Amino acid sequence: MVYEIRVEGLEEAHRFVRRLSVKMNKSIEDANYELAKISANYIRTQLLLQQKQAPRNTMASRINARRLSRKRSVVFMPQKAIWLDSMRPHYVALRRGRQVTQWVNRYYGDFIKTGLSRVFRRYAKTGVKTRFGSPVYVKGFLYVTPDPFVSRALNKARRKYGAILKYAVRRAIKQSR
Repeated sequence: MVYEIRVEGLEEAHRFVRRLSVKMNKSIEDANYELAKISANYIRTQLLLQQKQAPRNTMASRINARRLSRKRSVVFMPQKAIWLDSMRPHYVALRRGRQVTQWVNRYYGDFIKTGLSRVFRRYAKTGVKTRFGSPVYVKGFLYVTPDPFVSRALNKARRKYGAILKYAVRRAIKQSR
């Protein structure tokens, strides 16, 4: 005994699948840019929340998301923000005429300890000698430590990624019907 099964409406299913693939690509591209924008917002707010001494408003305003191509979206931030996030702890000599010395005088004043960065006000021998043979002393030095804000911000932003991708898939299915 032979059974014959007829399937009708396959053309409509093929059209749905073709439209779905086109709409899915477009929707995922848009979701990728949305993820970059959310990551940039979280990085910006984390940078401002972890503010120790100096204001960071101008640096934070330059953090933004950009779409490089249809499938690539990235977060742009100033080089100083990257250095602030990932530098090694080090000492900086405070010599007259340097911008860092003016910055320390403005935001730290006398010896103040905030976070892990510290300013030491005393004369320290640098190991360099003048042409007369006497050692060169600096007025003080600043111990600079990193302020890792990017990884904290991305951990917070990752919580939103699933919802955005789920919305993108649902929107593609709805548009392809």
